[in-house]
Amino acid sequence: MPTIKTIIFDFGDVFVNLDKPATERELFINHFNKKFPNIATKDFIKAWNSVILDFPEHRLEFIEKLSKESNYQLILLSNTNHLHIEQVIKNMSVSRYERFKKCFDTFYLSQEIHLSKPNPLIYEFVLNENFLQENE
Repeated sequence: MPTIKTIIFDFGDVFVNLDKPATERELFINHFNKKFPNIATKDFIKAWNSVILDFPEHRLEFIEKLSKESNYQLILLSNTNHLHIEQVIKNMSVSRYERFKKCFDTFYLSQEIHLSKPNPLIYEFVLNENFLQENE
């Protein structure tokens, strides 16, 4: 039986809680284009980020413990974009975000690598960048 050496985590709904229907609720998506053609950028960003909720402390403590044990290579792979990361940091504080980020050997945000899930290319990218085989 193979030994697990690497764990790849997602971010949303794994560490940070999400309210997935929030953006649609905030923007009234069905009527967005007709009723709000001149929506202010700050209002759009507020609606876009309404999906981001809290980051429970017990999840941060879990990943810190896992990281300190040094039994696994830890990778974060997330479709989180820059606007959402800014909101995550605002919600959880810079220091808690830095604590979280330093737990990972590698930290991939789809917007930075120009690939997104569920496209298989993003997984191939992570496997190749970290010299992993599919069965690792």
